[in-house]
Amino acid sequence: MKRIVVLSLLVGLSLSLFSQADSSTYYSASRLDYYSYETVGEVLVFVPSSLKEYKVTVDLVFEYEFLNRGAVVIPGAVTTVKYPMELLREGQNEITVSFYENDKWVDSRKIWITKRPYHENEVKVDLATGGLVVSGLPYFPFGFYTSFPVDTR
Repeated sequence: MKRIVVLSLLVGLSLSLFSQADSSTYYSASRLDYYSYETVGEVLVFVPSSLKEYKVTVDLVFEYEFLNRGAVVIPGAVTTVKYPMELLREGQNEITVSFYENDKWVDSRKIWITKRPYHENEVKVDLATGGLVVSGLPYFPFGFYTSFPVDTR
């Protein structure tokens, strides 16, 4: 039994080490794992650093309507692109992220943004930092009912 546990840990570690993102392609993803009450959402966009001499922009499209058009992104870094949440409906929403180099279309990616009804005790995952978000603030799960910022009442 001990050997199986150690073997599975080694396999998991090796898979995580070898599954690093390819830094030569475009990536995009939703900032939060889901949205509920927010009026503005964010999409994470990564552009390869080899494109530093180009002006790279992105368009966000949902059901043939632009959510954001011509947003400038920084090559070699993760950039957040904001968009209004009012057009999205509850459930899974398919967003097309189109990439342009010097105003010429290069690539498109499909991402899915989830919108759920609001709940008092919702906890979201910020995919940019990997941290937890509660009521729009970072949450540090340690201790008994401890969070940041600390309520001093």
